[in-house]
Amino acid sequence: LDLLNANPPKLPKKITAGQMALRATLGYLALRFAGKWEKGRGRLTRWAARFDEKFPDLKPAVPA
Repeated sequence: LDLLNANPPKLPKKITAGQMALRATLGYLALRFAGKWEKGRGRLTRWAARFDEKFPDLKPAVPA
């Protein structure tokens, strides 16, 4: 997570399977470990929020 926080992936016009997997993983971590993975990982937290804004149709696929 720290590596991804230091180098979050870019959000292109077309989404990749890897980006979908990362967002689903972050959603699961937020569900399972609420508030813990986000501490000290502001860039990754913002990436997840931007992902949700850019791809709102995928929001139901993210664990919540």
